[in-house]
Amino acid sequence: MSEGPAVAVCIVTHDSAADLPDCLQAVAAQSHRPLEIVVVDCASQDGSMEAARAHAPAGIPFQAVALGENLGFAGGMNAAFARTRAPFVLTLNADARPAPDYVSRLLSRALAHPDLRVGAVAGRLVRPAADGRPRLLDACGMRLTRTWRHLDRGSGEVDRGQWSSPERVFGATGAASLFRREALDDAAVEGEIFDARFHTFREDAELCFRLRERGWEVLYEPAAVAEHRRSTADRCRIATCCGSITRPAATSCVPCCRRSPATWERSAGSCCASDPRSPPTVGCGATAPSCCAGGGRSRPGGRSPRARSTAGFKFRGCHYEGCLSMPLS
Repeated sequence: MSEGPAVAVCIVTHDSAADLPDCLQAVAAQSHRPLEIVVVDCASQDGSMEAARAHAPAGIPFQAVALGENLGFAGGMNAAFARTRAPFVLTLNADARPAPDYVSRLLSRALAHPDLRVGAVAGRLVRPAADGRPRLLDACGMRLTRTWRHLDRGSGEVDRGQWSSPERVFGATGAASLFRREALDDAAVEGEIFDARFHTFREDAELCFRLRERGWEVLYEPAAVAEHRRSTADRCRIATCCGSITRPAATSCVPCCRRSPATWERSAGSCCASDPRSPPTVGCGATAPSCCAGGGRSRPGGRSPRARSTAGFKFRGCHYEGCLSMPLS
């Protein structure tokens, strides 16, 4: 067992009873200690809470919290964060299976660069092998395109060993990424870490915009490997100016604003058809209006979420064009 800073593994469930036994077994097999586990259930109807308690790993502090409504991944994670003060948090989907050294490798990468303000580290997520077909990649960190679309690197590609070097990247997927608690608290808006209005999909990208706006780095560690099934049932995809936000079919999708990419305006209000301050939407495949009405919320320390424009938005030490990914020195 490796020793180091405490890590809280936070899992949000909704009708996830079938996934929890293997997920919790994978957490128990982690080589890192100390660990703690917080499972937050969003109004499951399949006995997810009972499954979580029945398969709680021995010897690891464990909390199981039942919410009375489905607040989605974002709201559930916020509830989980409120129940731990560990200096590092691993957000984990119930359908993810991290390798035994996953937490150790992510944490080692986070601590290996004292010259950087490392706020998050993403691992190499792969999809389960199926029927003799080649294994596919799921996510190798996030990248940002010139039209402000945020995409999982390598998603759906055959795993041929690409994306094999540690790098600075735009963002980390919430399915299985390590976050520094100090960074999460710094990027929070009015105490809220994930924007609950995104419910379940792309809330991680919105958080990463705020982390970057606050000067935190996101790294990619290819030696940390986790399997992620990525269920696609009951979802809709709506293209927006910042890319595709995936939401459950029963909920409405919230358009985002390229005018303020660092925060997506954090507004679910009405949209306007045009705005002279908005960058052109050519190439982004937008099907929603290009901007949202309503203001963003102020950052801690008095920094406005509208302080950066597309032309001036910078990642630490480099202009946007050089920041799709950058090697670590």
